[in-house]
Amino acid sequence: MRDLIPSAVFIGFLLFMLSGCAAIHQMDVTQLEVIPVSDVISEPAKWQNILKEIQGGNEVIFHIREGQSIPLIINFEHPLIKLQAGKNNLVFTRDAYLLISQSKMEISLDGQKWVNIGDFKSQKKLLGAGTSAFSVGFGATQEEGTQINVNVSVK
Repeated sequence: MRDLIPSAVFIGFLLFMLSGCAAIHQMDVTQLEVIPVSDVISEPAKWQNILKEIQGGNEVIFHIREGQSIPLIINFEHPLIKLQAGKNNLVFTRDAYLLISQSKMEISLDGQKWVNIGDFKSQKKLLGAGTSAFSVGFGATQEEGTQINVNVSVK
C-alpha cells in the first residue's frame, strides 16, 4: 500500500500537467487543517489516513518549509533508453503549500494565492519566474567517464 501512495500522487501529477489551465485564484487556508510535511516524513504511517482523506473526496493541504528536503525518485522508459531509478532530493528554497485532491493539485507560496500545478503560465506569475533554460550535453572525462548532462533552470 505504501508504494501505491507515491504512484497515485505521481499519476495525479501527470494528469494535472496535461489538464487545462486556470489562473491564480484566492483561498485562505488559515481556517483549514494544514499538515506539515515534516510530520508526515517523520511518521510515515500518517500517509494511510491522508490517502483515505483524498480517496474520500477531501482536499488535503501540506505545508512545506523552506529548506525541507523530500526524496525524489524518477523512473523513465522510452523505446530507445531507460533511466535507472535513482534517488535525488528536492530541496525547497521557499515555504510552499501543496493542495491535493482527487480532482486537482495546486501550489501556493502564502496559503492565499493558488495555482494549478500544471499551469506553468500562472506559476510563472505566482513564483515571479522570468527566464528558463534547458540544455543537454554529451561528453567524457578521464575521471568520470562518458556522461550525458541534462540541466533545467527556471529563474
